[in-house]
Amino acid sequence: MRHLESKNAESALFGPTGPLATFGGRTLLAYHLGWLSADTKQKLDCFRKIRNEFAHRAFKASFSDQPIQSLFKKIEYNPERMLDVISEALEDLDDRHIIIANEELTTEKRSLCNLAYLAEHVFRDLITRPIAIANRVPDFTLVGEYDDAPKLIQDLYRNLARSLMFIIHRKGSEVLPDVAT
Repeated sequence: MRHLESKNAESALFGPTGPLATFGGRTLLAYHLGWLSADTKQKLDCFRKIRNEFAHRAFKASFSDQPIQSLFKKIEYNPERMLDVISEALEDLDDRHIIIANEELTTEKRSLCNLAYLAEHVFRDLITRPIAIANRVPDFTLVGEYDDAPKLIQDLYRNLARSLMFIIHRKGSEVLPDVAT
């Protein structure tokens, strides 16, 4: 952004009464700039509502509350499939026992896995879509297969894998292996 040299200019935009003061305002701007896909924007809106439930009903809100569960259903990335993929990869290392099984995926862990995927999608959109717009190419052409993806995207995928491994790690197991995507 330009012309944010002073604290006053920055505050006028991001301060309590500025147009970008809220998460919803920032999401909306990023979407209209083309920096977020419609799907990512919709999921971020659900996340914002979930965050507000927990913020405004601190110590009373729960992952199992019906309104929160309904919102999480709209942020669905199929964690069971992810568990299957990681489990298959770990079988080759004889380390399958260090992660939970699909039937052990609690509401909380499922929700956290979905939020990790959402974070990855948001960061990937914010990295690739502005570049794609500037170069007038489809954003998917900037990512490709893992080995062909830019290092920044590979790092993003590795961090997603680490986050997921932390969430699905079986308590009491040995240290997590360093996961490469």
